[in-house]
Amino acid sequence: LKLELYGPHVSLFAPSSNNNNSNSGKSITLQQVVEQMPGQKKAAMDFVHNNILAKGIQKELFAFGYFQQLLFEYSEVASNEERKNLAPQLVDYALHLVSTRSGAKVIATCASIATPKDRKRIMKSLKGQVRATLLHRDGYLALMRLVDVNDDTVTTHKTILNEILDSDNKDETDETPA
Repeated sequence: LKLELYGPHVSLFAPSSNNNNSNSGKSITLQQVVEQMPGQKKAAMDFVHNNILAKGIQKELFAFGYFQQLLFEYSEVASNEERKNLAPQLVDYALHLVSTRSGAKVIATCASIATPKDRKRIMKSLKGQVRATLLHRDGYLALMRLVDVNDDTVTTHKTILNEILDSDNKDETDETPA
């Protein structure tokens, strides 16, 4: 069923996943489709971007893990230019995307290739949730990458580090008896 999301040409002509022992029990990914059918890469990428991701972004399906997995698969295979075009559409939804490992990796990729303005938008979307993101099972990946690649130390300090330090001070005052 998942092959249908990569386009009709893929679902009709994809090699059987039973032939690949390393894929037993797992669904096939866009990366595997591109590797097995190199002539269909452009058609599959265009179909996924135009028919699945663009509509999902328009309908704001970022809270769904399946959509986040498709975003991740696309970002793995996409060229840098395609990633740069996709990043501005995703940065405002960073808080939703960091809820899964694949979504956190997408935001980490966006932070790596995004413009400084888009990095600020990522920080703004995470504002107030920095500590929770750091403590999240997967969300810390995106935040660490964002701090690593960000050039604007003043904004990083104001939005991310101050929030961490303020929450630590709150914890200390909450623990001291009155």
